[in-house]
Amino acid sequence: MSQAIKHAVVTRGIGNAFRRMNSIIGRYGLTEGKMKSKLHRYCTILKRNNCTATFSITAVTLKRHCRLIRSIQGKGIEFAIHGNVHRDISALNRQGQEKHLNEAMNRFNACNINFYGFRGPYLRYNRDTENILSRHGLYNSTSTILWNVVPKIDIERNNESYEKLVNLYKPLNSGKCLSVPTIKPTIKDNNSGGLVSIPVSLPDDELLIDRLNIIDSDNIYRIWQGILNKTYERGELFVLQLHPERIELCAGALEQILRESASKNPPVATFKLKEIADWWRDRHRFEIRIEGSHINIDASRNATIILRNVKTDVTLREWFGAWERSDAHRLAFNNRTFPAIGVSPGVSEDFIKFLRGEGFFIDETANREKYGMYFEEDMDAVNALKAIESSTAPLARIWRWPHGARSAFCISGDIDSITIWDYILRIFGR
Repeated sequence: MSQAIKHAVVTRGIGNAFRRMNSIIGRYGLTEGKMKSKLHRYCTILKRNNCTATFSITAVTLKRHCRLIRSIQGKGIEFAIHGNVHRDISALNRQGQEKHLNEAMNRFNACNINFYGFRGPYLRYNRDTENILSRHGLYNSTSTILWNVVPKIDIERNNESYEKLVNLYKPLNSGKCLSVPTIKPTIKDNNSGGLVSIPVSLPDDELLIDRLNIIDSDNIYRIWQGILNKTYERGELFVLQLHPERIELCAGALEQILRESASKNPPVATFKLKEIADWWRDRHRFEIRIEGSHINIDASRNATIILRNVKTDVTLREWFGAWERSDAHRLAFNNRTFPAIGVSPGVSEDFIKFLRGEGFFIDETANREKYGMYFEEDMDAVNALKAIESSTAPLARIWRWPHGARSAFCISGDIDSITIWDYILRIFGR
C-alpha cells in the first residue's frame, strides 16, 4: 500500500477516503488548464490586496510543470521545497532524508526556481530533518499550532475525521505556546545563523473543508478572523495555509481576511516565509542594554522599540495598549525602578533565554527592589507574558516585528499536483 493511500485510510477511514477521491477529480484537470486558472485567481487576489504568498511544491511536480511554476514565481510568489515526492520524510532514516532532499534541490535548481525553505508533506518531520535543513541554511515551516476557533458543533459533527488528522499533525496548543518563529542552534558545519522554524496555524483548509465539511466562505472567514484577532492581540504570527486547488471555495474568505489584516492599526506585517526567516535571524542578533540611566538598543533602524511607563527624554508615540513607540535607539530614563526585568539567581537559563529572546533586558539579581518586574521562578511562556502585560512596571522592549507592526501574517499553501495525472502518480509515490 502506498503512503498516500495509507494516509487517506488511516486518517479518514475507507469510506471517506473514496469520497475524497471524488472531490480530487473535481479539483484537477487532465491538463494544466484548471490549476493554472486557480493559481492565476489566487495571485490576482493577493496582488489586489498588496500581498504575496509562499507555495511549497513537490520537486517531481515542479519538474513536470517548470514553465508554469516559473511564471508564478514571476508574479512575486516564493516557492519552498515540499519534498522530492509527496511522502512523510520522517519515515526515512537520515541517509534517506539526505538523498530525498538532495534530489529535490537538484530539481529546483534545474528548473531555475529559487528556494529558501521546506515544508514537510503531511506536516511531518523529525530531528534528522532539522539537522539537514540547518546545514543547507533552509528554514522549516512544518511545525503546527492549533487555535480553538472552530464552533464546537462543527467539530462534534465530524469529530472522528478531525481528530485523526490533528493526531497526525501533533500540533502545539495555542493556549500554552506562542505562535512565533524559533531559532535552534546551528550544527558545527553550518554558517546560516541557526534553523528558523516557522509554525503553521491550524485549522488549515484541509481540516476545515475536507474534515469538518465547512465550505461556506463566510464561515471560513470567521474562523480565520478568529486566528487573526488572537494573534493580533498577542502580537504573534498567523501562517494561513490555503492550498491553491481549494481557492474557488475560499476566494471570498481570502479576500476578506486580507482586507481585515490591512485595516489594523498598529499594522499587521505581511511576509513571505523567507522574509519571516530573514527577519527572525536579524532580530536574534539585536540586544537591549541598561547602562546607568540610559537604554541602549543595538538593532536595525526598522526594529520596533516600545516602552511602557518610562519617563524619558525623547518623544514617544502611542502604539498598543499602555505601550508607546520610540524612534530613538539611545534614550535616558528617570524612573525609580529600572525599565527591565530582574530574575532570581535560581531561575533557569532557558527561562532567561526566553525573556531575552522576547526583547527585554534581563538582570540576574537578588535585589528585586531595583526592578518593578521580577521573577522568583520559571513560568511557561504564555503565563510569563501575561504577567508582564498585567504589570504596570516600567519596561523597555525590542518588539517582535519591524516597522511598528503589532503582529505578522503570511499566506502559504502546498502544491502536490497540477493535473489529475500528477495526483495518480502521487498515490504511487512518484
